[in-house]
Amino acid sequence: MLQRDMNVNVWGWADPGEKVSVQSGGQSVSAIAGEKGKWSVTLAPVKANTTPQNLTLTARRTVADGKAISNPPSTSPPPNEDFRLFMI
Repeated sequence: MLQRDMNVNVWGWADPGEKVSVQSGGQSVSAIAGEKGKWSVTLAPVKANTTPQNLTLTARRTVADGKAISNPPSTSPPPNEDFRLFMI
C-alpha cells in the first residue's frame, strides 16, 4: 500500500551504471545506478484509490512486477511505513 498524497520513494541496488525504470499509475521515472550500485527514484503523489495499480521495476530484465494501491482516506498507516520487495 502506498501513502496517498505524498511522494513515493523507491530505491534499490543494481549493477553500477545500469539504468533502472519504475512505472506505476501512468508515471514512469528512471535512474542510473551509482558506482556502488545504489539507485533511487521518486514518484509523484497519488490520490486515494482502492483500484490496484501495477508497480513495475525494470532493468536489464523485469526485476519486479506487483500491485500497489494508495491508502483510502479511512486508513492511516504510520507515515514511516516502508514497502519492501525482495526478489530471490
